[in-house]
Amino acid sequence: MNAINRNGQILKHSLKVLASSKRLIIIPILFAGIQFAAFFVGLFSIAYHWKSSSVFYNAGSLVLLAAVYFLLMFLVVFSHVALYNEIIQALNGNQMSLKRGLKAAAGKTRTILKWSFFCALGRLILSKISSDDTPVGLELSGLLDAYLSSRR
Repeated sequence: MNAINRNGQILKHSLKVLASSKRLIIIPILFAGIQFAAFFVGLFSIAYHWKSSSVFYNAGSLVLLAAVYFLLMFLVVFSHVALYNEIIQALNGNQMSLKRGLKAAAGKTRTILKWSFFCALGRLILSKISSDDTPVGLELSGLLDAYLSSRR
């Protein structure tokens, strides 16, 4: 019961901070727009590649798809690091700064790249395993999904 009360207090405090620092919502909106644009640029480039190729699935299209997926994963993680930094700053009573959040995330680019790579790779492996309808494939995909979800 203590955890429920604590989570309720954190939620109330977070909503107060958000109400007092409306600029805090800029970071997720900005990165959602960038991710949306990157998704469609990747989608259209893949569609163009497939249209110009006689083979629907070939090495080039799969590499392009993996690159777009990795880019989107990187943008998601980068934006979360920037947002989390500013949430902590706001909870400590400091003013929110988009520049400081981006600078904090940029300082962790190497770690973000590694994390994005392993998350993207794990999700691609999970996707491949889960497409296998055998009991072993389904069990492995469930275990891998649980592991990756617990690591966030």
